[in-house]
Amino acid sequence: MTYKPKITRKVMIFDLEKPIYGSAYAIWDKWLKIAKEKKLKLVINTQFGTATFESANEYLKNAKKIERYYKNPNEPMVFLAT
Repeated sequence: MTYKPKITRKVMIFDLEKPIYGSAYAIWDKWLKIAKEKKLKLVINTQFGTATFESANEYLKNAKKIERYYKNPNEPMVFLAT
């Protein structure tokens, strides 16, 4: 399964199925940078409900940085969880 949000002209929609730690869901920083550049709102759907953020900056205010090592052990993937 490829993790990719749906992107419209004004909104980036994430349908997150699996928490990264316990019940914490996280978004890859790559997608947040794109949302920030294009000034998109964020809609995050999880099994616990839906969260809406007016901007990537609003999401980042309370986000916690998480690094995970996948394909390259020397370069972590950075996720931001709320």
